[in-house]
Amino acid sequence: MDNPLAKRASMMRIDVAKDFSPFPIGRFTPRDGEYTGQSFRELHLVPAMKSVLGTSERIYVDIEGLITLGSSFLEEAFGGLVRESGFKRSDVEKYIVIEFKDPSLKFYSDEISKYIREA
Repeated sequence: MDNPLAKRASMMRIDVAKDFSPFPIGRFTPRDGEYTGQSFRELHLVPAMKSVLGTSERIYVDIEGLITLGSSFLEEAFGGLVRESGFKRSDVEKYIVIEFKDPSLKFYSDEISKYIREA
């Protein structure tokens, strides 16, 4: 029988609002500010992807609690994993799980999936 606590311990979670910023915006650092898609990708997503590749772990990215969430931030952060950071599209789709409770955030989850597919 699987130990649910062991599964929970092997889970990687990134809470964008708490671990990065409640105001992520823009594409490039420093041009667009400090809390950009490029910065989020390089500081959080790339290290997380490197640590889970070849494992059964997933990266749960929580998008609750954000004050703003712009398309340029999302495209650079998530599409940039494929386009700029060299990860395979299939790996990004496999390992990244977008989490939210508020149904209005489904739009952003769908946009992230689109940016990854189109990268």
